[in-house]
Amino acid sequence: MALRVAALVLVAALSVGTASAGQLTLSSEIQASFYPRDPIGRDALDSGIRGWVSLEFERALGKSLDFDGDVVVYESKGRRAVVDGEAKLVWRGANAELAGGLLRERWGRFVDSALDPLGAANTPFSLVGPEQRLGQPAVRATAFLDHISLDVYALVGHRPQPLPGSEGRFGFGVPTTDVVRRGHLAEQALAVRISSTQPELDWSAHIYGGLNRRPTFLPRFTADAQLSSVDAVYTEILQFGGELETTRADWRFLAEGFGRTAALDVTGRKRTYASIAAAAEYQRLGAFDGAYNVIPRFEFMADTRGDRADVPFASALRAGLRVASTRLRPVQFDMAYSFDWAFRGHGVLGSIEKTLAESPAVKVGFQTTAFFAGSTRSVLDIWEDDLELFGSVRVELSW
Repeated sequence: MALRVAALVLVAALSVGTASAGQLTLSSEIQASFYPRDPIGRDALDSGIRGWVSLEFERALGKSLDFDGDVVVYESKGRRAVVDGEAKLVWRGANAELAGGLLRERWGRFVDSALDPLGAANTPFSLVGPEQRLGQPAVRATAFLDHISLDVYALVGHRPQPLPGSEGRFGFGVPTTDVVRRGHLAEQALAVRISSTQPELDWSAHIYGGLNRRPTFLPRFTADAQLSSVDAVYTEILQFGGELETTRADWRFLAEGFGRTAALDVTGRKRTYASIAAAAEYQRLGAFDGAYNVIPRFEFMADTRGDRADVPFASALRAGLRVASTRLRPVQFDMAYSFDWAFRGHGVLGSIEKTLAESPAVKVGFQTTAFFAGSTRSVLDIWEDDLELFGSVRVELSW
């Protein structure tokens, strides 16, 4: 049913887009996965298929007024489709901006940032990919001062919340139950952010009060101490945080962190905890006679919950390398190794992506992810040896 509704919305948007002076972008990705190794103590999931389709539309309604919107459908084998959308009106003045509607905001600079309680919980539900970012009824007001921007966000209505399922091999492997009624999550919240963008340093600081965007996963056990299910629990939190980024010669440095009050650890105890992350990239652009960009990256992450964190790699060291060709229709290769020093677990990721065409854009990719069990026992039992082979095809068309 959700796919049929989304299809009707897409057709309607296409009709509007072709008749209006706007930008229309249609993109889709199909992903297939294969698991050649069974995790210990869990039923095997030999393969999986999932994907999404998105339609984005942008149109100027006047000199200072724009409309941006999209419809996204996420579909996965054996799970109910998730339909999401963003639709916002944006007014831009000389020293101010006002946006309202369904907003999909993000604060953190890292790809897997955990800073943003307004946008996606970029800390993953599964250990492979992050939770999809959902639109939230919100209003954002921005004032542009001398080299500084001040944002005030108000979350003002209901929003849906997709739940983590046990389908993914790198999830918990047991049923997951949400303790908040679907469609009634984070009804009101308030956030303020101050940020600055300068040639040598970008920084921001924020405060957020409201329901936690990502739940804490709490285990339930049987009488014989076997893991039976997982509760996804949300709590009202107060969060303070900040981030900064700077470039020195060929090096790029990033850091971010936050502190939360009234949050939970994996045992269900309320506590105040902090998390920090820092990264350094060496950007060797145009190496090998200009044919390749070579970017090694080093990251450090620490969570004061230690082995009471409900996700792996909250406290970790990571080293990775990206190599991308600079020619038309490039190919990009990534590899990374992570070590969780709280659980003593390891993870290895390798991927390759190739652009086959530019208009429409067509990309194919392959990825392999391997996890190796940690030597420190987790309360939630989140560490198991496992392996995923993952392929994808993405198509994007704009007109």
